[in-house]
Amino acid sequence: MIEDRLGKNQFSDALFTLYDNADRTKKTIFQLSTISTGNTRTLTVPDASGTIAVEGQDVTFTSLTLDLTQNYKFSDRATALTIQSQTAATPCNIELSSLDGDGTDNVLFSTYAIGTPAGLGNAEFMSMGYLASGTIFEIRTGKLLTGTVRPLRIYTGANTTQLVLNADNSIDMSGDLSLPFGDFVSEQNPDGADAIRIKGT
Repeated sequence: MIEDRLGKNQFSDALFTLYDNADRTKKTIFQLSTISTGNTRTLTVPDASGTIAVEGQDVTFTSLTLDLTQNYKFSDRATALTIQSQTAATPCNIELSSLDGDGTDNVLFSTYAIGTPAGLGNAEFMSMGYLASGTIFEIRTGKLLTGTVRPLRIYTGANTTQLVLNADNSIDMSGDLSLPFGDFVSEQNPDGADAIRIKGT
């Protein structure tokens, strides 16, 4: 009977407080004032033990799934963060955009070799995306303060020197460079010579 009566009772949030059983100075109070007038909100407890995540507080998750039109699961493989779509036969895309979407804000993806997200000190990074000041899309390496600008390599497989953009504005490349000129193409270093040969196709 006590359990039944309690199940039908309603408590004001100002009168309902949970205390720690060992230390009554540790309390939890539910505050409902942000709910719109006339609305009832339901909190559903999953069939699992865990920690409640709150805004402004770091919380550790072993994995996290975003329940969207295309669900995405955040997890890990070895030391890598993985993002995997969870809906079969549906495209998996990652898009970055600013709130206004009017071309006046930078939209960049950056990776840092030196420097941390919280720091504004020495840094070395690669950045790619949209740069509002030049209204251009770019891929570049850069630095902050006493950092060093590093070369940018673009290559396939084991061809690590296929195309290298150096910090001194020079460009290095290995292999043959093919430039089509109608029915002609150019060859770099033909027969081992330091020359460019134009030949018909």
